[in-house]
Amino acid sequence: MEETLKRDDGIEITPYYAGHVIGAAMFYVKYNDESVVYTGDYSTTADKHLGPAKIDTLRPNLLITESTYGSVIRDCRKIKEREFLQVIQKTIDRGGKVLIPIFALGRAQEICLLLENYWERMRLKTPIYFSGGLAERATEIYKKFISYTNQAVKDKINTRNVFEFKEIQPYNNHALFNTESSIIFASPAMLHSGNSLRIFKELCSDSKNSVILPGYCARGTVGDKILNGEKKLSILNEVVDIKIDVYKIAFSAHTDSFGTLKMIDQCKPENVMLVHGDKKRMIILKDLIEKTFKLKVFYPVNGTLLTVPCDKKIPIKISENLLKSHVNLTKEINDVSICLKLKKDDGKFVVKDIQSFDAEK
Repeated sequence: MEETLKRDDGIEITPYYAGHVIGAAMFYVKYNDESVVYTGDYSTTADKHLGPAKIDTLRPNLLITESTYGSVIRDCRKIKEREFLQVIQKTIDRGGKVLIPIFALGRAQEICLLLENYWERMRLKTPIYFSGGLAERATEIYKKFISYTNQAVKDKINTRNVFEFKEIQPYNNHALFNTESSIIFASPAMLHSGNSLRIFKELCSDSKNSVILPGYCARGTVGDKILNGEKKLSILNEVVDIKIDVYKIAFSAHTDSFGTLKMIDQCKPENVMLVHGDKKRMIILKDLIEKTFKLKVFYPVNGTLLTVPCDKKIPIKISENLLKSHVNLTKEINDVSICLKLKKDDGKFVVKDIQSFDAEK
């Protein structure tokens, strides 16, 4: 991260740590005097295994940022963790099973760490199962690339790799049909197909059980339907009653509006473009950014060709005497260069104002 690749055609590309999932990066791209920062997905809040997004004060012409949460400010992560563990404990205490539909990369490893720590602290013996496949392979990647995790995880590497989970075992169907309490991780996260949907079908008609949805559920998926309170569903060609307790406790790795403002304040762009979000929330966020930073903010429809105006910055050298004869200086100047803000007038660049200066004595 933060190493610049310089291409023969003059393009320079620098990646920055995004804090979304392991290996996620934001990119600063510069060509001549124009530059863009493209964030992709990022999070300015550290979690159990990753640090927050980091970027220099790059002052790009344009910052393109995700706006998944738009104007929303998410709840404190520690509050979510406490609520999550309370649901787990309550379900165990009444003899039920907990299904956690999960994306294979990112949230799975974070929540496994949370449960692993809780199990060790509380000395629990309730089995935790992980339905294998992609998630297991993703966890192997985490084991190899510890350097991309947060400092707390790195500090433990000399004693053990925290992604070698001691309390979590591979899932098998026996765990689903026995009578003991258990925690079951399975993908996909939206309950639209695969192991998570098959397991949900077996658990959903028992009120002792719980399902915790830790991520986004697209409209029309089973996850979306149970969050909206539907009590009878057709799942895998069979109509089932929904008696299971349903919880939405979001462990998101996307920035909220507070994080977006923090990114803009750190990066200090000339213009901002919002992508990857809900239109109504994007409009509110746009107004907030314009009010806070006095910047031009765009939120184009997919496929739109957009022209973003950029100020031309041309550094020049000028003597102190010449500068004093044209500009009313209020402080001493020394050193080497001056930067004038220019505007185009009848095909020529003329001085608009002085942005910053140092001049040779």
